[in-house]
Order: sequence, then structure tokens, then C-alpha cells
Amino acid sequence: MKFVSNLYDKIMNSKRNRITFLVFLAILSSASIFTITLKYGHDILFHLSRIKGIKESFGIELFPSIYSNYLNGYGYANPLFYPDIFLYIPAFIHYIGIDIYTSYKIFLFLINLFSIITMYISVKGISKNKYAAIISSIIYAFASYRLVDVFSRAAIGEALAFIFAPLVVYGIYEIIYQDYKKFYILVIGMSGLILSHVLSTFIICLLLLVLVTINFKKFINEKQRIKYLIVSALITLLITGYFIFPMLEQMISGKYVFNNVSQISEITSRTVPFYALFLEIILPIKPWIPAGIGIVFIYLTILKFKNKIKDEFVTECFIIGIVCLILSSNLFPWKIFESILSIIQFPWRLYFVTTLLLSIAGGILISKICKNEKTKLNKLLLIFCLSSISLITITITTILSGNTTLDNYYLGLKEYLPLKVDLDYIKNRGNVITSNNTISFTHETIDNKIVVDFKNDYDDTSIELPLIYYKGYGAKIEDKYLDVKESDNGLVLVEIGSIDEGTITVEYIKTPTIYISRGISIISATTFLIYIYIINGKESKNEKEKDN
Repeated sequence: MKFVSNLYDKIMNSKRNRITFLVFLAILSSASIFTITLKYGHDILFHLSRIKGIKESFGIELFPSIYSNYLNGYGYANPLFYPDIFLYIPAFIHYIGIDIYTSYKIFLFLINLFSIITMYISVKGISKNKYAAIISSIIYAFASYRLVDVFSRAAIGEALAFIFAPLVVYGIYEIIYQDYKKFYILVIGMSGLILSHVLSTFIICLLLLVLVTINFKKFINEKQRIKYLIVSALITLLITGYFIFPMLEQMISGKYVFNNVSQISEITSRTVPFYALFLEIILPIKPWIPAGIGIVFIYLTILKFKNKIKDEFVTECFIIGIVCLILSSNLFPWKIFESILSIIQFPWRLYFVTTLLLSIAGGILISKICKNEKTKLNKLLLIFCLSSISLITITITTILSGNTTLDNYYLGLKEYLPLKVDLDYIKNRGNVITSNNTISFTHETIDNKIVVDFKNDYDDTSIELPLIYYKGYGAKIEDKYLDVKESDNGLVLVEIGSIDEGTITVEYIKTPTIYISRGISIISATTFLIYIYIINGKESKNEKEKDN
């Protein structure tokens, strides 16, 4: 016990040792990736395909809007609908010669590490207490739903969201309770969240709405807080606009699988049975339902009700977290609200909020309860043991699952295909060009372009190319652009008209919206970073000296 006590003292009294401890937590939480093969996860093939798509675009186009190698060259616009900026990390690792499976494993470790680090930073910033930050980091590192997202579900977008969500809570805490001039923390958190996972962003926006509503009087009494909240939203929109605006443009201009398939009939059946909310194993009856929230959160809730600690923020976190847990279950009448909330697809996605808020509030609560170092050490060991139950069960479940092999690109639920596209038709059609008239032509694919040489004797000729249509495709003959439309098959249709002969180059040239929004985002992000550097340079230096 003396060894443990000495180790605890070293961690608490040295910044370097605290960082080492956080890395240790990341290694433990990543135990299942140290297997020889990559283990199966629900969405793993989809995300491996995205990584492969990015990697194979290097050398042709650094930031593609279309993964041109998907569907035997027909292309798939994943980047226009699902943010992929963070997937450039494993894609680059893969590009320099490391196999895609190892690249993915390294990426998972980095997700775990930075999730733990941002939780530590956020709780330390909120509570001004290193011990609280350590406790929250342990809870978060081994949290059942976070680990399920990373491994069992392989939901990389949601897993990435766990990195930025603590910063969002930290940022809104500063705006509501403390120094609203630290609004930039909220901007960083929300920008990272949007560029990780759109659905998680929607859920966190609901959380922010609840927190702002609860603390409405604070905003009325200090209107500057409203100002900085609005400023945060506007800057976030400008920074992430390069993704948001092109996505909205595509959604407005076309009809796709994802926005034309109703989840209403299914969401009620996807609620978690109440008895299962606390289990920490994958339920055999419905394997797509994740593990329960975890025993450690039950303990924290009991601790909160037993100890009358007066902390408005901690109380709010516990109440909202518990409400979200109940909303995940079949106790909540989903049939009444399913038309409004069906967008989240799975009620248990609200575990995200419960895990986030109770991890933050739990660390702060325990730090306020413990009055001496011995009690602190005992509580830390108890939290570590209770949290480890989730770690052990999910690690074992992951290791015992099957192996993963990516044979070809995987589309998942095919959400971003135009409704007109029939995959069987594409498969049978092959790499050919068709026309409404009998004309003479040859074609070849060069990088991500299709070049067509033709001779035409008609006045109304059009050609259909082996490319899935998304707004932004262009066709050029010499210096003239031709009309490009979506064919009845959901493919790129080029209007040649009466042009008698020539060479047409067809490629995804992007829309003006894409170019303009990228420029705005680059300028906004650069200006924002310069602002942070100027404002916080001296403060950061002082904090480092004090912390050491």
C-alpha cells in the first residue's frame, strides 16, 4: 500500500507524471488493439474504406470531394456528407507504407489518448483541481459506451466526438459561470465535434440548449454572455463552413438515400430495456444494442444523492445525465416523440451525454467529498476498480470477436447514393459510355478524369458516363463547358447537342460553394488561431510555471 501511496504522490505532484499516467490509461483502454489481427466492429469496413479512399487520392488530389475509386470508378461522395479531416491521420500513416489495419489501430490509440487528455484539461479548467481531473479521466477512459463506440461499434465519427465533447462542456461552462471571454474553448470543441460526427453534434446542441435554458437568468442579467455565445456560434460556422455549406448544397440539389429513408418505424424498437441500462456486456438478444452505462456511474449517482454538496453545475450535470439515461430506455414514450427525434436513429446514442456529463461531474464531486489525501487515494482506487469492469468486459468481447478483412470498398447503408442509382445496374453496366444516338467514340480514364473522343452526326446527342452524379461535375471541350445533368439512372449525363466531333474531358470540378467556403474557413481558422495565440500567450506561460 505504501508503494501505491508513493506512486499517487508522484502523480499528483508532477505534471510529467500526470501526463505519463494519462498515457498509461490510454494504453489500458486500447488493450484490444494489441492483437495480431484487427478485430471486427459494426462499422469498421465503412471507415476502413474511407481511409483507403483518402489514401488512394494522394498524388491526384489532396482534398477530394469524390472518392473516385469507389464502385469500380463510378465514384462516391463520402467527403461531401461525412467529415473526413481526421481520417487523414490513418490515411497518411497507410500512405507511407504501413498496412491499413495497423494504421487504423494507431488511430484508435490516438482517439483514446486525446479523449482522455481533453477530459483532463476540461475538468482541470472547470474545477481548478488536478485530482478531480484525474478521477474524471479514469472514468472517461474506461467508460463503457465510449469503449463500445471505439471497438464494438467501430463508430469512428462518434468515437472522435468523445475527444471534443469535454471541451464543449468546458467552453459553455466558462460562458455561463466564469470568464465568457474564454469563448474560444467552446469554438474549438464545437468545430472539432462538427468535423467528427454530425449526429453527435446534433445531440450536443440539444445539450447546450438545455444548459442555456436552465441558466437563462444568468444570460439576462449579464447580456455579454449572450454576445459571446452568439460569437462562438458564428466563428464555429465560419471555421467548419468548408464542410457544412457544400453538404447543404448537395442535400438541397439532389435526393439521396439518407434523407429519404424514415427511421420512425424502427427507433421505438431500438430502445434499451430498463434492466439492461446497467449491464456491461453486449446483450446476446440484440447484438446491436451496446453495453449498459457501467457500474461506476451507478456508484457516482448514489454518491451524489448521499452527499449534499452544493455545486450548481455538478447538480445540473447529474440531472441531465440521468434524464438522458432514462430517455435511452423503454421507460420513455418514444412513440409520442419519434417523429421529432428519429434523426438520432438509436435512443442509446444519448449514452453519449450521460457518459460525458457524469464523467465530468463525478470527478468534481469526489474531489469535493474527499477531505484528506488518504481518502482521496482510496476513492481513486475504488473508481479505478469500478471503471475497470467496463474495460475488462469490453476488451474481452472485442478480442473474442471475429477478424476484419477489407476486400473492396464498403458503402455501409449506401446513405449518400442518389435515389435513382441502382447498384445492380452499375455492376452489370461496367465501365462503358452510352448515348441516345448511334455515334462513334472512344474513352479512357486518366487519374480521376474521363476523356472521350467522339464523332457525331445528330443534333440532340447526349452521353451517359460511368460516374455517379453529384452537383459539381463538369464537362469541357476545348474552352467550352457543356451542360451536365443527372441521368435517369443517377449517372452523369453530358449534352453534346450538334457538336460534330472533339474531345470531352469530364471530371468533378467542384462547385463555387466548395471553393468559396474553403477560402472562408482557411481565413477564419487562421485568424482564430492568431487571436488565441495573442490573447493566451502570457496566460499559458504563467500557468505552466505555476503547474510545475
